[in-house]
Amino acid sequence: MKSKPKRVFGIGLGIVAVCLIAGEVVARTKLGLGDPPIYVADPQIEYMIKPGVYHRFGNLVSFNRYSMRADEFPQHKVDKRELRVMVIGDSIVYGGAQLDQSQIAVSLLEKDLTAKLHRPVTVGNISAGSWGPPNQLAYVKRFGLFDADAVVIVGSGQVRLAELNRVMQYRL
Repeated sequence: MKSKPKRVFGIGLGIVAVCLIAGEVVARTKLGLGDPPIYVADPQIEYMIKPGVYHRFGNLVSFNRYSMRADEFPQHKVDKRELRVMVIGDSIVYGGAQLDQSQIAVSLLEKDLTAKLHRPVTVGNISAGSWGPPNQLAYVKRFGLFDADAVVIVGSGQVRLAELNRVMQYRL
């Protein structure tokens, strides 16, 4: 028979384990903390989000094969009537995991333009939280602008003019 201190310790350890597991289950299912987007290191771009579909805080957060928070689309247009807009930015464009995919600015823009123009519209979302001009330029150098008809660059007040001037010396 086990000694009383060992038995109490074993029971206490079991209770702690059950509480930790229950807390994890509650955090993942009720609080929405279970499936965060995964960031991957990149030698040129610094970091990008791994393509995939995630659920965070009850919201759908989806990234296409180009690590854009946008629906999948081919790199080059297949329909000559298609209007393609690439929106480049930081966390403002990215939208964060607190917003469902359908509620971020680029999704709303795509929906509105499609309805108003009565033609196929693709809006790409070239962004990630805290991306600055060097990250954005590195992304565009690697992937290009996807046959875009228009490019919208959204900058925040945190972008220093010196940093922007340094990036502007490069040509795409």
